Amino acid sequence: MDVSRSSPRRQLLTCVCSARFCRLFQGREDECTGSSSAHNGFVGIVGGEPARIEDYPYLVSLWKRGKFHCGGTIINDRFVLTSGRCVILLDTSRYYVLAGTADIETQEGGQRHNLEQIIRHDHFNDQGQNDICLLKLTTSLVFSSRVSEAHLPEYDVTLPRNTVFNVAGWGSETTDGEISTVLRSTRVPLFNKKTCKEIYNRATVVNSKMICAGTIGQDACRGDSGGPLILEGVVVGIVSRGASCGSGEYPTIYTKVSAYLNWIRDNMRN
Repeated sequence: MDVSRSSPRRQLLTCVCSARFCRLFQGREDECTGSSSAHNGFVGIVGGEPARIEDYPYLVSLWKRGKFHCGGTIINDRFVLTSGRCVILLDTSRYYVLAGTADIETQEGGQRHNLEQIIRHDHFNDQGQNDICLLKLTTSLVFSSRVSEAHLPEYDVTLPRNTVFNVAGWGSETTDGEISTVLRSTRVPLFNKKTCKEIYNRATVVNSKMICAGTIGQDACRGDSGGPLILEGVVVGIVSRGASCGSGEYPTIYTKVSAYLNWIRDNMRN
């Protein structure tokens, strides 16, 4: 099916892998077919500008079979937080993490780390519920001005209506564009949860463990699922899914990190 010509609602309902797993952002088949179309279905940055890795030292890129695949967030020297949909096949040999570089083409100054373990939430499903995953690295990250751990929220807080977040990654600037080789960031406003739920209707679940954010010309797009949603230096969300890039009609949906603090701590400890 040529999803590039489909309506946003039809894109939302596109199923791949013989109906085994449905994905937003127009679907993506490489987890099942083994293809490596890195620009074909995860979210990146619309309306942003180039950013320094020193401003987002906790941000990493996740690579699959040597191709850029997703984003992630360092939460200590051995663990990275990302989206469950970034690792549908739980095979550590397929992936590695690249930290400490804003340029994923030259990879200047980057640290490469293989994976020891993939810990995806047991109740992750194709509706985007519990879209969270921990990646345990085989070796410890070396912290510097370019590589450091993120601050996690201490508890669940109510976000004011006028909240504006930062989001960063290497994704495309348009729905059908290529990924960016340099890190980019933008600011995205909180989107009303009730309205977000009504917009997506039955196409995907929107619940209390999620955050909706984005507006016309400023949004996440294709290329960086798993990356962080940031509020005043704290990683409050994980880029999960959506239906269009920067249109203002369909906001991006983020996993709410504070809803999973116990899960994160328990799995890091165990």
